[in-house]
Amino acid sequence: MMRRMLVLAAVLSAAAIGTAHANQPAQGHAQIARLFSAASIRLPTEWNGRWAYRDTTYDCLHTVYVDPSEGVDTLCTGMMIDAYDPIGIITYSCTGSASATVIDMTCIGTGTQSSCTWTEHIHLHAVRTASHMTMEITDDTTTAPADCDPGGCQRYVMQADRIGDAPPDYCVTPVRQMTWGQLKQLYR
Repeated sequence: MMRRMLVLAAVLSAAAIGTAHANQPAQGHAQIARLFSAASIRLPTEWNGRWAYRDTTYDCLHTVYVDPSEGVDTLCTGMMIDAYDPIGIITYSCTGSASATVIDMTCIGTGTQSSCTWTEHIHLHAVRTASHMTMEITDDTTTAPADCDPGGCQRYVMQADRIGDAPPDYCVTPVRQMTWGQLKQLYR
């Protein structure tokens, strides 16, 4: 598949991630934070923290083990839980909910590049108990016409343990400093 999904993205995003700096989220296709931004669902406070995760990717049709990974990721209270396309081909529509213990989200995405059309169905389900979470994401993609890069189905399964608090400076939304006069000039 041309990319992997967020989050949970928060929680998620899911699969192989590189080593991260202590105060930054990991960068890669499995990034938990990336799995969680179109449903307008916000990550509840109880999921906040640094999480060490282990995940495995399976082929949905044959349950063949594809790709194990592990790493550390940072989740921040209020971050968006959503589907994400780093290439910008697919537009998603998502619905779902998030509570202190469960995140459940379904997204449908469509996109076109050249003469190929993608349709993607993603379901994310995550459960948190104290400082442990499990998450499963099913990502089923179809393409048309037949001569396009074939779609496929993958299932990401993640286990994660909270290893500390999220760094306060990482979870703060940055703002540009300016005087009151400069701010007023923006709206005149």
